[in-house]
Amino acid sequence: MATLPLLSVFALLFWQSAVQAQDNLALRRALAGPDRDVLDFMRDEVRRPAEVLSFLGISSGMTVLDGYAAGGYYTFILSKAVGPDGTVYAQNTTRGLRFKEDRQDITQGEALASKIRDGGLNNVRQLIGPLGELDLAAESVDTIM
Repeated sequence: MATLPLLSVFALLFWQSAVQAQDNLALRRALAGPDRDVLDFMRDEVRRPAEVLSFLGISSGMTVLDGYAAGGYYTFILSKAVGPDGTVYAQNTTRGLRFKEDRQDITQGEALASKIRDGGLNNVRQLIGPLGELDLAAESVDTIM
């Protein structure tokens, strides 16, 4: 009789590992996808997005707040990681949206809007205002980045 609970635990652990491997594979495909900004590819070596999202436990279906999303580097990645059943809130201040993006020809607000539009990021919602003044219900996000 003791083997049945033990087998159940092993089955659950195996299933969880398979789901995490699927999420990781989907994330790696998204990072290598043709719809990513070439400048974001160049940032990957330093920012190590797969490792960061793994450390934070980001997975499909989660709701994530991307605090000070700036030009959307992590917004794009988070959107792909949480998938169509998840949500990403991309927060910026009005002042922050006016800052020039690294490439200097567009603002961070324009870069973020472009990533959302061109990347088909239908699960991203922009929030404009200071973090402390956002209109989000308590405990409505799984994690904040």
